[in-house]
Amino acid sequence: MLQCLFAWLSDSIALLDALSDPGDDTALAQTLLAAASARGRAWATLPSEQVREFVRAVVVTIGPGNITLALSKCALRALLLAVVDNTFYEPEDDLIERSRRLR
Repeated sequence: MLQCLFAWLSDSIALLDALSDPGDDTALAQTLLAAASARGRAWATLPSEQVREFVRAVVVTIGPGNITLALSKCALRALLLAVVDNTFYEPEDDLIERSRRLR
């Protein structure tokens, strides 16, 4: 699943679509993309604590025949924008789902 998350971080169009809000200006959207791109490039060399911090924003569910990552949009935006308190999760938060079928 970490590889799936890494691949998603490398897909600028999917990231922009998933993480942007209607009120975002171009500069904010570019900042989100740049932060995600930098995280993706550094993924293999990140200390385990930084990987855990990033993955904490992810809820993994395992169903029959698939695994789904449900990412907290609010938490990921905060993490990528380097907001200090990014440990919150709001139940009404828009979840970003990425599924992978099991073989």
